[in-house]
Amino acid sequence: MILSFEGLFWGVMAGLAASFYSLLPRHIMNKYGSLIPTGYAMIIGGVVLGIIGRVWNISVSLDIYGYLAMAGIIVIGTVLAFSMYLIGVNLIGPMRASLIAAVEPLSATICMCLWLHSPFTLMDVLGFIMVMSTIFILSYKKKAS
Repeated sequence: MILSFEGLFWGVMAGLAASFYSLLPRHIMNKYGSLIPTGYAMIIGGVVLGIIGRVWNISVSLDIYGYLAMAGIIVIGTVLAFSMYLIGVNLIGPMRASLIAAVEPLSATICMCLWLHSPFTLMDVLGFIMVMSTIFILSYKKKAS
């Protein structure tokens, strides 16, 4: 397998970010719930990325449907989805929530095959098996002797 340094770096960073956003906010969520930390995180992230991306230089022309689509993506696809994930982390713990979240790529692959009629290759099957086996291995509890 040939893997560039950038690919390895961003893969490791994505893994660290996934573990941090599942583990770090637990104490804050117990005190404030999930909506307040999610709101602050999205405001801070939006401001920082807006400054980095220099959004004031981007010209956008949207009609009412564009604004509605953008609002739907922001509210349903980001705020609601992440808030529900954090509520799940608070209810079932970060380990179980991360294991359940690991199934998302599998459901995306199945939807891709069924809805978009994309071929399901041998590599897809092997990846599917590897993700599922990892989930089962991590969720397996040994019986006390």
